[in-house]
Amino acid sequence: MLKTQLKTHLKTRFKGWLLRAISRLTGRHAVLLPASAREESATLAVDAPYRVEGERLTLQLLEPQPGKLEASLFGYRGHFPTRLLWRADNLPYSGPCSLDLRLSDGRVELAGVARGSPAQRLEGRRLSWHLKLTTTGGDGLTRQTGHYLAGGAGAVEESYYQGDNYVDHEREAAGETRRILDLLAKHGARGPLLEVGCATGAVLAALAEAGIESWGVDISAWAIEQARKRLAQQVSAHKAPQQRAFVCNAESEPLPRPVAAAGPFSTLLLWAVFEHFAEPYEALRRLSEFAAPDALLLINTVNAASLTHHLFGRDWEGFHDWTHLGATEVTVQRLRRELPPLGWHIERLDTHLAWTGSADPTHATLRDWYAADARFRRLLRESEAGDMVTLVARKTESGSMKATP
Repeated sequence: MLKTQLKTHLKTRFKGWLLRAISRLTGRHAVLLPASAREESATLAVDAPYRVEGERLTLQLLEPQPGKLEASLFGYRGHFPTRLLWRADNLPYSGPCSLDLRLSDGRVELAGVARGSPAQRLEGRRLSWHLKLTTTGGDGLTRQTGHYLAGGAGAVEESYYQGDNYVDHEREAAGETRRILDLLAKHGARGPLLEVGCATGAVLAALAEAGIESWGVDISAWAIEQARKRLAQQVSAHKAPQQRAFVCNAESEPLPRPVAAAGPFSTLLLWAVFEHFAEPYEALRRLSEFAAPDALLLINTVNAASLTHHLFGRDWEGFHDWTHLGATEVTVQRLRRELPPLGWHIERLDTHLAWTGSADPTHATLRDWYAADARFRRLLRESEAGDMVTLVARKTESGSMKATP
């Protein structure tokens, strides 16, 4: 394991050195792209849905030339499709047809003919096909596809944070926490602070360490249990911990009495939660009643007016999380229109990210482009077409309301 990690590290370092050297020699910005970027004619034409609804995952293979097809079905380990579930070589291909995977039992059909089933049960919400068609003319056409099962229902508990939606929630939360703290410091955030959607308490714990009085609510009982354990570890053994995290659906339920009593709040934090509300602006109206005069509001959410939503439609990554009940309601245009009547003056609003988790190279090209080209990142920001919105607003005097317990 250690040898593999060292090899990967050295390879990454060498690639970085080589790209920097080429950039200096040519005066250009050198980047490495996958092999699929080299030649369009070598990519197998496939109509493949990213979001899968119903009992079957169906791919339409569109290459007109006959040949032999190699097909491999992969499940995911973490972020990558590396768990081989099924493979077949030399399948007869006579022209455009469907490749079907029956999700109930894993049965694979090509052009309506059964070709077998995976030896192991399908697990997880993400799948990927690796296809190679060798035509009678000798062409080798390849395609990797990415898919996720719409699925998902019921309580938001441990499985949601550990595989069903997040791959590694704790690692992602650690990275986001640093960004949140930087933004709060930059805009002069003060306590008491209310975090709506506090999840497992990473931000609450960091705020406690910084000496900022903070409270959190979340819809997930499992997440609140983790948050309370995290916060309790910060308290001296000689002092009983004060509960700061509570189970609450802030859209449809009153705030827990201890939380409401702690208001009015000088800061409201809604990070990666606004899109979860079925009626996000009504939810914000209710929460605004607990904001103090001149309170700070920090929102991070999706942007349904993004480039990738326009490109992919129902395959937009914003729909992957089945608890995104109000994702289509949130755009930069609506935020600008809806917040002032609620008593909030927007001080900052910008977008970033080309967001897609699909393994298909036609989707992945946007990730490569965003990571490698500062011009593209600037274009998304200036056109407000990024997938994620960061918004900072201040409570206006006319919009200030007194918190009600």
